[in-house]
Parts: sequence; structure tokens; C-alpha cells
Amino acid sequence: MPATWLDGFKGQHATVVTTAGQEDRTDTGVLVQIAEGFIQLAKDSGDMLLFPYSAVRLIKLLDMVATVPGLTLGAAEEIDAVVVDRELQPL
Repeated sequence: MPATWLDGFKGQHATVVTTAGQEDRTDTGVLVQIAEGFIQLAKDSGDMLLFPYSAVRLIKLLDMVATVPGLTLGAAEEIDAVVVDRELQPL
């Protein structure tokens, strides 16, 4: 179980958009860590970058490996089925 909901995004392929002055910069790679005010990204080129939260404008998740962070594909349908079943039961 992830310590925070953000931990569910570790390992996701993403593009991080940062703002410096008036210009935006984009970097693409794998999210390694999201904690303590920083985002760690392993770029596709092999570089390792750290972004302070204050510099990040957007994180775009690419090639999602899960529809809900921390759950494999197909698990979301199972969750929906459980919610529907609970709604049908009388109180």
C-alpha cells in the first residue's frame, strides 16, 4: 500500500512541464519519486532530474500502466462492480 496517493504514480512514464521566467520546458521520462517537495524524473536519455514542486506547472502521464494509481489495468472494473453491488443491497 502506498504511503501517500502520489506514491501510486511511481514508475509511470510522464512529461513534466516546468516554468522558468516566461518560458516552459518539458522533460520526458519515468517518475522515480514524488516526495518532500521534489519530483525525481529518470529521463529517457538516462539523465536524472529533480524538480521542486514550485517549478512544476504540469505532469502529463503517458502510456498509463494503470487506470487508477497503484492498480493494474482491469482492476478499476472490479472496483466499479463492487460499488454497484453495494448500491443494490438494502440498508
